[in-house]
Amino acid sequence: YQNFPVPTRTGYTFDGWYTKASGGTRVSQGTTVNKTTLGDLTLYAHWTINSYTNKVDPNGGYRASDGSTDVILFDRKCDENEPINERRRTGYTLTGYKLTNSNSGSATDLGGAVFTFDPSTKTGSLKQGTVPITLTAQWKANTYTVNFNGNSATGGSTASQNFVYDTAQNLNSNGFQQKYTVTYDRNDG
Repeated sequence: YQNFPVPTRTGYTFDGWYTKASGGTRVSQGTTVNKTTLGDLTLYAHWTINSYTNKVDPNGGYRASDGSTDVILFDRKCDENEPINERRRTGYTLTGYKLTNSNSGSATDLGGAVFTFDPSTKTGSLKQGTVPITLTAQWKANTYTVNFNGNSATGGSTASQNFVYDTAQNLNSNGFQQKYTVTYDRNDG
């Protein structure tokens, strides 16, 4: 037989035509098929599932389990799931991950990959598609409220102030007062 069709299957590489669904003898281009000897013949496509190398970029953060700031690489086959563990960053809250195609940088051509993120646990799960994926941690700087204490001031006040982590900001003017009462004793003089 001279012209076997070459099929395609998303997420798989075609390995050839075989005489059985599992195992069997490979039948390739140029193989002579004698119908009188074999009768009707069904050929079965054999496939190898593709594997893709993905990245998790902590983007200034670190992995909660061991403090690693490295970009994590992991291989997954099409439709396999990969848990994405919690990342942390001092002064910031993890809001999710930006997914991009590692080959093209596209945020829309993700080869059918599906990512879910649980904001309460800061963990996620990637269901592998047909392209390598880069997951980049996304962070929001925390806001803190500073309350000022006059520490035995006798009057005045200073309003509380909100600060965004890692952002320079001037302090409110000190409105506290310390008043003293001075009594003079003339000591008969």
